[in-house]
Amino acid sequence: MANDFLNLFIRNFNKLDPKDRLDYHREHPDMTFVAYKKQKLSEITEAVLPLKKIYLDTKFWIEIRDALHGIGQPKPLVKEIFFSLKKKVAEQKVICPFSTALFDELLKQGDRVKRKNTAQVADILTGNYMLSPLYYLIGCETYNFIAMASGRGARQTDYTWTKALSALGDISFNIARKDYPEADKLVLQKSFLDFYYQHTFQEVTAFNDDFQESSGSAVWHAGMLNTYKEAYSTNMSLEALQRKELFSTFSHAANSMNLSLHNVDLELQIARMGLEQIRTAAPFSFCYTGIYAALSRDKSRLNKPNDYYDISHASLAVGGCDYFFVEKSFSTMLKGLKFDQRFKVKIASDHAEILALVNDI
Repeated sequence: MANDFLNLFIRNFNKLDPKDRLDYHREHPDMTFVAYKKQKLSEITEAVLPLKKIYLDTKFWIEIRDALHGIGQPKPLVKEIFFSLKKKVAEQKVICPFSTALFDELLKQGDRVKRKNTAQVADILTGNYMLSPLYYLIGCETYNFIAMASGRGARQTDYTWTKALSALGDISFNIARKDYPEADKLVLQKSFLDFYYQHTFQEVTAFNDDFQESSGSAVWHAGMLNTYKEAYSTNMSLEALQRKELFSTFSHAANSMNLSLHNVDLELQIARMGLEQIRTAAPFSFCYTGIYAALSRDKSRLNKPNDYYDISHASLAVGGCDYFFVEKSFSTMLKGLKFDQRFKVKIASDHAEILALVNDI
């Protein structure tokens, strides 16, 4: 895979035309790095908005990969789904965005060949787009919620969509040399950002060739949630539980970002607002807390380690996409919460139904 990475690096570097980008940024010295990054994110948002967004949970990425490489029992419908999706992506009608949650599960695969094959499928179906990390989306929504509650005008915008290399986090472009002219540093920083957005998922996977994601966090999360739910009364309404989760989530995000809560009573603000109003203002946070509330209230269901990832998948898919193809148990739960109706997102788990939905786009 290292050789593949080198070839992809050279291809992208040549495609970028570094001299052209350096010359461009020298001709625009007044634009700061922050302003240029905002401009790039705005361009990404504009490109994604007209497209139908289909979020595939990890199960479907693996099924497609295995079907294409003849692994396991033949699944002709899965192949048909892939080729239909591939056609729609090529026609610029659809993308199947990736996410950090999907990338984390990709890195749980110890087999490097399977990792590479999954990343190849991602490069075909994602259009190189991914949703921003869930913690970042919730942070932006928290910022905007507090700004709305306090009457401040500033809002975060264009934060939902990004490109493949963002799976590794927000890369720093600082140039340490003190003797380097500031104007030249800025030119290099903005040129590196252009290159940053060219990376493919195969390249991002190659960056992590020797890394394997641990299941420790997922196991701890399942145990914590199973213990935590014992503190809740089944007599507490789902809405009351969700408002409690919203307050906890917004408070934690505000504290982690050192946001001022001066003259803002978060708990009171959440209590006063209708849930539909909160859903519109903070869709990702609404999904995340709604799922947690449902899982906390359902004492008949033992939470599993994989819920750690599935909660993220569901929050990202329902909050930001038009379709969510997911395994049956989570599909049933989300429909029980009426998330498909509230967000106007089509949720499906059956292969035949999924193929029909894709073909109709």
